[in-house]
Amino acid sequence: MIDLHVHSTASDGTETPSRLIEMAKNIGLSAIALTDHDTVSGVQEFLDAGQGSGVKAIPGVEISSWDRSKELHIVGLFIDPHNEALVSFLEKMREERFLRNRLIIHKLKTLGYSITDDEVAVVAGGESIGRPHIAQVLVEKGYFEDIQSVFDTLLKRGKRGYIARNLKRPAVICQLIHDAGGAAIWAHPVSGQHSGERAYVKKMLKGLIPAGIDGVETFYTTFNRNQTALLEELAETNNLLKSGGSDFHGSTRPFTKLGTGGGCLAVPDSYLEMIETFLQNRKQT
Repeated sequence: MIDLHVHSTASDGTETPSRLIEMAKNIGLSAIALTDHDTVSGVQEFLDAGQGSGVKAIPGVEISSWDRSKELHIVGLFIDPHNEALVSFLEKMREERFLRNRLIIHKLKTLGYSITDDEVAVVAGGESIGRPHIAQVLVEKGYFEDIQSVFDTLLKRGKRGYIARNLKRPAVICQLIHDAGGAAIWAHPVSGQHSGERAYVKKMLKGLIPAGIDGVETFYTTFNRNQTALLEELAETNNLLKSGGSDFHGSTRPFTKLGTGGGCLAVPDSYLEMIETFLQNRKQT
């Protein structure tokens, strides 16, 4: 099995990049992709740890985008972590995250929550700081029982502590990933979609395919068999790559395990082979 969607301490995960390789080896994964939010700062440590481990370490990134009045995430697989355009773009995204975090923290203070920028930075540890770190501080201070409760009460879109991000359209993100040598994958397409999944995915793909999306995650921690079957069918119909992963973050999401997600996730090795073949053919054309 493989896991092509994993986070480390470089963003909002709780395990270091090198530790992820060790964990993947211990559970028998043949390949794992590091896809931290808006940063590639952990990739070199990750790749170094993968050398001689028996686990294929795939450099990746997860970038937020905005399309059809909805935030969506695009995972870049096999990206060059030293690509100047990508590194510069991610740095700007992190700067915007920083400013957004300050606005959120100020808003939370006006709502009566005691929280500071420094407290969030200490919890984050890495350079990509976001809402999960703010939520963790509130949990540690006893305001909420868990991180999900913080999001449900304050930090989700439409809640009192939410501040919108300035996100780019999918075409911009896909082009950056392509220029960095990677494949652009639409992450967790139906996560949080409660009805009309087929119609929703088909509608979104009408815009995403011309924008340059290369594939979709058909396996994901929260997907059931019917959702996976639906996404595989639509991927094949539209000649798109299939990918999948746990979206592992570590102890902040204790019910999501590396490689197996909620316990039943099993992303086949053949997916990786198809992605690699696709990228090799792209280089030759």
